[in-house]
Amino acid sequence: MSVYPRHLAFPYFEATTGWTILGDDTANLIASTNHITGTASLGFDKVDGLDNNAWAGADRTVAYDFSELVTEGTLYNHYGITWTFYCSDKTDIAYTALRLGTDAANYVEWRQDDGGITAGMWTQAYHSVATGYVTGTGCDWSAITYMAFLTMFDAAGDTLALMAVDLAGLQLFGCEHVAVIG
Repeated sequence: MSVYPRHLAFPYFEATTGWTILGDDTANLIASTNHITGTASLGFDKVDGLDNNAWAGADRTVAYDFSELVTEGTLYNHYGITWTFYCSDKTDIAYTALRLGTDAANYVEWRQDDGGITAGMWTQAYHSVATGYVTGTGCDWSAITYMAFLTMFDAAGDTLALMAVDLAGLQLFGCEHVAVIG
């Protein structure tokens, strides 16, 4: 019998190093002092830029291999994808999303719609690994090299200062969540 970790964290939200904004509709990529773990969260703004996109966010190169979880059949049956998200206002937000894959054309995206977001507070999104939206060839769980976090807005001209992400990863089903208050 194998023992599986309760939470496999993606430790990339303490600084902006390695992150790239998703076009000129995203601005002010910062290590925000508004955070729930560590010393910072990854923050950014949605602006009405020349790209005329309805989203704002950032992506980066990563290196994850979850092939053991796939081989043993535990990834799809026992794990969820989780991230915490902050926004000051959700009026114009359609959803927030986390992407994992091999590049910006081949990934799986998990979405938290605006009904599950609380403005002015950190919100935890939690979805089964098996329920993501597949783009291109999706995600090769033995060679994840791409991660992105984004917020989709209702319209390209919508703007919002300070959205942030912190504490993302894979969470074993049935495990209690840890709350950090401070």
